[in-house]
Amino acid sequence: MVLLNTPESVEIIFQELLRNKTDGFFIAAHILKKLCESKEGRETARALQYHTRRLRNLVQDLEKKVELDKRNGRTGTVKERNLRWLGEAATLYHLLTGDH
Repeated sequence: MVLLNTPESVEIIFQELLRNKTDGFFIAAHILKKLCESKEGRETARALQYHTRRLRNLVQDLEKKVELDKRNGRTGTVKERNLRWLGEAATLYHLLTGDH
């Protein structure tokens, strides 16, 4: 993958993920997960520690939102969206950190 040799490209993808816009979030998450399939890609992404910390913060924020959704009995698209975003963000974070 060409992105492996360009940390700047990986940084742009991270920035798109962290913007939290629906379409960009899922596309960026998919690209970063594909990147993490190779050792070189994982190392390139891990080198961007600031973005990894921001991703961890995003996961924590989404966990709080999902917990509030459960507590408030919220149903529907907002709850489903928060659960889906949390799943994607948590999976990516675990791939990047090796934290299982």
